[in-house]
Amino acid sequence: MNLNEQIDQNIEAVRELERRVDRGLDPATLRFRVLTARIGQPNFLRGVIAFVVLWVLINLLLPLFDLEPFDEFPFVLLQGLVALSALITSLIVLIGQNREAILEGQRAHLDLQLNLLAEQKITKLIALLEELRRDIPNVSNRHDHVAEGMQQPANPEAILGALDDQMSSA
Repeated sequence: MNLNEQIDQNIEAVRELERRVDRGLDPATLRFRVLTARIGQPNFLRGVIAFVVLWVLINLLLPLFDLEPFDEFPFVLLQGLVALSALITSLIVLIGQNREAILEGQRAHLDLQLNLLAEQKITKLIALLEELRRDIPNVSNRHDHVAEGMQQPANPEAILGALDDQMSSA
């Protein structure tokens, strides 16, 4: 398998993880995700600004045609609409962030599992190489302190303890 095939395989694995998370979501959450994507676009901001400007202009220009404005200055109705829109937009964004947090948590857990597995494989490879070095008669048998230490598997609890100590002393 060449490097490009490996990269493609890894990208597909990440996409499958995202699809799996999406399959676990209810239809309403998926609709909120689409809505969040649209709200996060520059065109949405342009639309909001155009709506507010149009609202103000219409209400300021209606008296010129002897018509009653539907929302006189200070535009209380507009302020209420903007506040309601801000509330709804905030809630939609929070729903989207919750989904992203779930996905990020799963990615972090997968990353941790893969790192632990890679560490175990590397430790085993070092041990096998050291054993092979001792068994080959042409290679001098010397004591390598670094290789000896690297043959020991990492202790996640000890690492967490060291991180906790470091964080508490900072």
